[in-house]
Amino acid sequence: MNDMKLSLSGQEAVIRYENETMMAMAHQRPRNQAIVKAEAEAELDLYPEDAQLQWYAIPYKVQGGGQTIVEGPSIKAAMVLARHWGNCAVPCRMTEEPETGCVFSGIFTDYETGFRVERPLRVEKVLRKTGIDPVFQAGASKAMRNAILAAMPQPLINSYMRKAKALAAVGQSAEKAIAYFKKEFRISERGMVQHLGKQSKDW
Repeated sequence: MNDMKLSLSGQEAVIRYENETMMAMAHQRPRNQAIVKAEAEAELDLYPEDAQLQWYAIPYKVQGGGQTIVEGPSIKAAMVLARHWGNCAVPCRMTEEPETGCVFSGIFTDYETGFRVERPLRVEKVLRKTGIDPVFQAGASKAMRNAILAAMPQPLINSYMRKAKALAAVGQSAEKAIAYFKKEFRISERGMVQHLGKQSKDW
C-alpha cells in the first residue's frame, strides 16, 4: 500500500511539473487565431486528397420511414485544429467501468487561458468482429473529439469544414472528369494536365 501511495504521489508530481511547464511555455508563445486558421487550412491545401476524411456522415432511420444524414467534424479534423491551436492538452480517461459499458471522459485544457472543458461518453461493451479494443479506442477518440470541438471557437470550426468540403468536391469532380475523358476519348490524366497546364487538384 505504501509503495502504491508513493507511486501515485510521484505521478502527481510529474503531472504537476508538466502542467507548470506547459503554462510557462504558453505565456511565452501566445497564440494568434488568424495564424491558427491560416495554418490549419493551409494543411488542407497540402493534402487535398484527404479532405473528405475531415468529417463523418452517418445515415439514421427516422420515424415514418426514410433516413436522415447526421454529419460533423471527424476526430482527424478535431486533432488538426487542436494541434494548430497549440498551448493545450487533450487527455482521455475512463471514469467508469460498469458491467455493461464504460464511460470515457475527453478533457480539453487550454494552458494559455486556463479554460477547461470535459465531455463524457458512454461506450457499450459490445464485442464485435473486430474485437473489444477497437470499440474502446473509437469511444476514446469520440470523447476527445467532443471535448476539442466544445472548446474550439465555432467560427474556426466552420471555416475549416467549409474549406475541407470545397476541396473534397473539387477532388471528386476531377476524378469524374479523368474517368470520363479516359473512357470516351482515351485521354489520360497526364494528357489533361499537359493541356490545361495545371495539376488535377488545381482544376
